[in-house]
Amino acid sequence: MRPSDYVYNLGLLGALTGALPILAGRMILRGKYRRTLGRRLGFELPQPHTDEERPVWFHALSLGEVITAATIIEALALRRPDLPLALSVATENGWDEAQRRFAGRPNLRLLVAPMDFPWAVGRLVERLDPRLFALVETDLWPNLLGKLRRWGVPTVLVNGRLSPGSCRVWRRLGKFAARVWGGFDLCLMQSDVDAARAASLGVDRSRIMAPGNVKYDRTFPREVDAAALRGELGLADGTRLLVAGSTHRGEEKAVLEAAAALSRQWPETRLILAPRQPERFDEAAGLVDRTGLGLWRRSQGPMTGPARVLLLDTLGELAAVYALAEAAFVGGSLIHERGVGGHNLLEPAAFGVPVLFGLNMKNFPQMRDEFLADGAGVEVADEPALIQTLTRLWSEPDYARSMGRAASRLVDRHQGATRVTVDRLAELVRD
Repeated sequence: MRPSDYVYNLGLLGALTGALPILAGRMILRGKYRRTLGRRLGFELPQPHTDEERPVWFHALSLGEVITAATIIEALALRRPDLPLALSVATENGWDEAQRRFAGRPNLRLLVAPMDFPWAVGRLVERLDPRLFALVETDLWPNLLGKLRRWGVPTVLVNGRLSPGSCRVWRRLGKFAARVWGGFDLCLMQSDVDAARAASLGVDRSRIMAPGNVKYDRTFPREVDAAALRGELGLADGTRLLVAGSTHRGEEKAVLEAAAALSRQWPETRLILAPRQPERFDEAAGLVDRTGLGLWRRSQGPMTGPARVLLLDTLGELAAVYALAEAAFVGGSLIHERGVGGHNLLEPAAFGVPVLFGLNMKNFPQMRDEFLADGAGVEVADEPALIQTLTRLWSEPDYARSMGRAASRLVDRHQGATRVTVDRLAELVRD
């Protein structure tokens, strides 16, 4: 083991030790991590494989990466239905989404990924003995990648992205970064810019491709029965609907103020509010209560009474709900906090819905630039700008329709990355 590996593992152990009080508090107060703690620490591992069960192993960090992985997995399963598959997930939200999509599916094993301790990931690799490992987008774990290389497993980064900040951090790590990144057999990046950054970290250019962003290829539910969904949600005919999806703490207040401003001029306006983290549903409900707009929770069934805000406190419905929107705000973008940098704009865009987002789109810089260049979305700096833009969309139907058409065309134009990704994975699979 190299000195840099010792430093990394000591840092990992120190980080876990420092985080234990926080983790314990969340476990006691919220029940978080209880279901998965043993597996996260490497104490509960899958049964050893048989020769026939050696999977293609996908690893996804959280909710967004699980959704991207699902697009690739579905396409690969159609191409090679004989292949055993495995999907590991690192977060609670990601685990819930993976179970919702894949629980009980034959030929696919779902796993909670252990932390990147050598003993845990080493035993997991030996138990799974994968024929190929595909890391989705981010979450590079040096010990895991090192064990896979020593075990002779081809490793691929799929739908890879590197923000300027992440790239700078990796560059400071010098030879350690070059060893981690240079160990990939193939890096399939979202853009030429991401490809250039990967090369600067030590990946041989012959092992880099930029087929595009798999997120554009997701199977969006474009055939939503709008009338039926409106009835199911309890939305009256003539409702003008704003959908705020994947919001974070600090954003709901701005969205609620915008909904209140619209309601004063257009009383038929309703807001569907979908916080990013399920554990914040009650917090968001309290914010709505204090506005006087009236709250209805989706878990209560169809809306009744005078409530103007429907809190989407369920999972898996946001994508379809966007189909009903007159405009959509995508969260994680109006605040500047560590680990937050915008969310995917494509779900509302696929329905031809005008998309609004804040200045913090560091996780999706190319997507942001394309939306702005095509007139498919609007960047808003703060609450007044959000209110001003929504007021214009409500006042000028032609402007709203033009923006929505541009959004839909943008999604269609960029599709195709999944096919290239699956082609490359199929070539690398060891029979």
